[in-house]
Amino acid sequence: MEYLKNLPWWVFLIAAVFVVYLAVCFIFIRKKSSKKKAFRAEHPEAASVYAEFSLKGVKTVQISILQVDGAPYGEYYPEGTKQAYLLLPGKHVLEVQAQTQRPGVLYRNVMETFGPATMEIEVAERGKYTVGFDT
Repeated sequence: MEYLKNLPWWVFLIAAVFVVYLAVCFIFIRKKSSKKKAFRAEHPEAASVYAEFSLKGVKTVQISILQVDGAPYGEYYPEGTKQAYLLLPGKHVLEVQAQTQRPGVLYRNVMETFGPATMEIEVAERGKYTVGFDT
C-alpha cells in the first residue's frame, strides 16, 4: 500500500474518470434494457427488424433505418451486436440508407452512401427480419 502514496495525483484522477464512465455506461444499458422490456410487455406481438452490419472482404456495409412510416423512429434497441427495431404487425414504409467503407489508395478510407431509399414491408407477429444491402 506504500506504493499508492508515491503515485502522482493525476493517476487517481484518470482512475476516477474511468470508474464514473463505467458507471454511466452501466446505467445507460440498464435503462435501455428496461425500456425494451416495457415495450415488449406492452406489445408482445411486436416484430424485430434488424439493420444489417456486415464485413464483405475488406468492405464493411452498414444499414441505417432513418424513418418508419414517415417519422424518425425511436424504438430500437441493441440485441447482441445488432440494432433491433421493434415494429407492430402490419405494413410499414421504411426509409433506409446504406453506407459502405473500404480501405483506399490515396485516402485512409473510401466511404460510399447509397440512398435514402424507400421500401414497404409487411411484418407478422413476433417475426424476425433483416434489412440488407447487396453490393
